[in-house]
Amino acid sequence: MTKTELSELLHNCDVAVNEWESSDENKKKSERIVYWPYIEEDVMASGDDYEERHTYQISIFSHGPNPLCFSKLKLALRNEGLHPRFYREYNREEGIYHIYCALEVIV
Repeated sequence: MTKTELSELLHNCDVAVNEWESSDENKKKSERIVYWPYIEEDVMASGDDYEERHTYQISIFSHGPNPLCFSKLKLALRNEGLHPRFYREYNREEGIYHIYCALEVIV
């Protein structure tokens, strides 16, 4: 999957999406997705050619434990043949659920 394909897939979940950090406006939404690269590496192919691969964290923030956008995201990823491991945590002070996974993409 390319970064452009990842961005399109996330934006098709019908929820607020930001790269790197939530906008002030989107922080107020009941569900939102934020994604960013946290690992960058060059992968050598045959000869001197290489591709750049980034591992992105995809985070869903919501006020409930099972947001609709999570189901949409999982289905969209399955349709692409991708089955990442999802993690969950709860911030009691803010009342926010956080569901996240990692995906490698080609840049």
